[in-house]
Amino acid sequence: MSCYQINNLYRVAAYIYISNDFIGCAVIFKKNNKIMLATAFHVVSPFIQNLDENKHLIQITDEKNRSYKINEVSGDIVESKRRDIALLVLEGDINDLEEIVFLNPLSTPNLELISRCRSANNITPAAIYSKEQIEKCDDFYYYINIDKSIMEDSSGRWGASALQGISGAGVFIKIHQQLVLVGIISSIPDDALFGKIRCSNASCFIEIDNSLKMHSDKDYNFGNDILKKSLQILKDENIDSVIHDWESTEDNKKYNDNINRKINILHISSKVEQEKKKIILNLLCGNNFARERMINYPNIETSYSTAHQVFCGEDMTIYVNNRPEANKGYQDIKLNYLNILSESLSPHGLRKDEILLLRNKDIAFWLANCDLDFLENGS
Repeated sequence: MSCYQINNLYRVAAYIYISNDFIGCAVIFKKNNKIMLATAFHVVSPFIQNLDENKHLIQITDEKNRSYKINEVSGDIVESKRRDIALLVLEGDINDLEEIVFLNPLSTPNLELISRCRSANNITPAAIYSKEQIEKCDDFYYYINIDKSIMEDSSGRWGASALQGISGAGVFIKIHQQLVLVGIISSIPDDALFGKIRCSNASCFIEIDNSLKMHSDKDYNFGNDILKKSLQILKDENIDSVIHDWESTEDNKKYNDNINRKINILHISSKVEQEKKKIILNLLCGNNFARERMINYPNIETSYSTAHQVFCGEDMTIYVNNRPEANKGYQDIKLNYLNILSESLSPHGLRKDEILLLRNKDIAFWLANCDLDFLENGS
């Protein structure tokens, strides 16, 4: 499951030929019982202006060696040219074609990306992986960094000369349970000097064809709506009933007793009720968010689980003489764990508030069981 894109990109990879000459790559997919093709505009510009006259010269094949014919061009040609994207409707066998999600990746610049393409010189399709961060160019384009060694062929050619024909290939989120398209390869600037590839934003396709937009916003924020809904509980007028329901559940009796004991060590009586609410809500909100986030991003689950297990191996028993010592030890553990989670999860694009929510969730759970505890010195 964690290698879904790596193992399945061939299902949406397609290649464009004119009079049997390879000219570029594309993404083939189905949408509303239509076969669609997404590619770079400059790949198809030689024939798109006079499509009816040129249809017989164009061949489109997928990696199952199935052939498709172009039926029509979707969207405004002037806008498509400006954004270097083309969306075509095809005729052919729709069976076994995949659906994809279109997403602008710039809100999470650390996403790991992957593309599958071939070139005029390398006819065997292969994967290209992004390195470092996504870099914004303008509203329509961004850059990804790849290994510079890929940009040279055996004849010593560099950049666009060595990789002629990769334009139009799709750029996807590397690890996800859906095929999430974040861009289309447009060009290789600066003679590949910096190892950059310029990509057209996948969201541009939605702007020229609104039917590509998914009906649920959840398909675009991949769990962020769960974060917002969870945090909204903190302001909800029914917050007391949420707390009461949790405390009343028989399975939570032991956890509730542990929290009551530890919260009285950490806080003066006037703050106990308020701080207990925070602990229980951190537990509930964090669990909802973690469950949704891990389902959508298996690579995040792997890094999170590793960091969690490593820290759980540490001794979290705090020996104290008084409340200030208990609080200091407690704050030290919270800070140390936050630093470990940040180092593990920031490279996957998680924001600080998301990491903090996971930290607070785990601290709340450790308070609820016997991982994090306070004992008197000498006991």
